[in-house]
Amino acid sequence: QKNKMLFDAHILLAQARLYMDKPLEALDAINYLLVNMKEDKDLPLAKVYQALALTKMKDYYRAEEIYLALQNDSKLKKSHARLMSVYYSEMLLDAGKKEAAVEELANAFNLNKNRELRSRIAYLRGQILNTLQKPEEARESFTTAFKYANNFEFEVKSQIEIAKTF
Repeated sequence: QKNKMLFDAHILLAQARLYMDKPLEALDAINYLLVNMKEDKDLPLAKVYQALALTKMKDYYRAEEIYLALQNDSKLKKSHARLMSVYYSEMLLDAGKKEAAVEELANAFNLNKNRELRSRIAYLRGQILNTLQKPEEARESFTTAFKYANNFEFEVKSQIEIAKTF
């Protein structure tokens, strides 16, 4: 249990099970970490995946509690905070809290430095704002998505959405 590879193996196992859409089995791997490796410095990462598994099981209340506790955690690494902000905004969107999801997507945009991911976050934020009948803000978001777009297809999609908001 002092071996770092054991922690990484359980995280990888949880990720694999989440991608196979088996959240209950993923929770099993994560709970092993939470019970047996309480002192590991990457434990907040396990909590991020625990909240993601709960989101996939549609237990939004418990997932939101975990995300809010993680936001207040001073030990949270920046890489974990980036991941958590994206998953938290996804959970808010699934739970139907579009206004809060827009705010969290703005936070995720500020935390992430990857151009392609920032472009996708801005595009998603624009789509949500468009459904909330806020065309000016949506246009700004689509323009940001266009600015950070890395491929031609995404540039064209952003331009089309910009045009739709007029």
